[in-house]
Amino acid sequence: HYDELSPVGAHEVIIESPAHVRSLDELGKEPFAAVAHAWQERIVDLQKDFRLLYAAIFRNTGRAAGAQLTHAHSQLIALPFVPREIELEIAAFRAHEALHERCLLCDLLRQEQSGAERVVYENDAFTVFAPYASKVPFELWIVPRRCDARFERISAGERSQLGDAMFTALKKLGRALGNAPLRFDIRTSPLGERAVKSYHWRAELAPVLVPSGSFEGGTGACINPVSPESAAELLRDTLVSG
Repeated sequence: HYDELSPVGAHEVIIESPAHVRSLDELGKEPFAAVAHAWQERIVDLQKDFRLLYAAIFRNTGRAAGAQLTHAHSQLIALPFVPREIELEIAAFRAHEALHERCLLCDLLRQEQSGAERVVYENDAFTVFAPYASKVPFELWIVPRRCDARFERISAGERSQLGDAMFTALKKLGRALGNAPLRFDIRTSPLGERAVKSYHWRAELAPVLVPSGSFEGGTGACINPVSPESAAELLRDTLVSG
């Protein structure tokens, strides 16, 4: 017999603006903070259900990225299990902490800031950079400098700074890549009491420029024709206004 899970979970669509726009960066920085607040509130509410173990927040912009609606929106899916990719990340964070007594992402962030060749943008609370082993061309990570496992614990000030970082990253990508389809998601710790202290949440942006094929699907390996250093340099030089 196959193992099965009971059909428990939640799927919510967050309508990000009453204006009919494709992406929030068309409206300025402020709406991003309000949307981040909505994500927070929904996670806090959903984690009251002990059956739910993980909340996945994501946005798809453009049909090639999987979007079915043109109106700016994001989605939250609460799951009765922790996704395998998150479990593998948590194991890596725990192993790094056990060996070095430090956070893995904090160490990575310090290294990126020291060289700065892959850094695209920084404000008081977040650093935007192209990760060293980028899976796709122009992939960006938005990493909070304050180490916390759980996205839903960000402060009002951090929400504003996150909005600024997201707006700037999206504007730069839009101008550099011609409003290419995009995928966005937040990597955060499992819900409630299952939160993993050694984890460090982050947001990821992944433009859809090169379709994945049989090699990627069959091996799990990635082919990226654009170095993160080249992507970061181009995006740093791409000027945007708020």
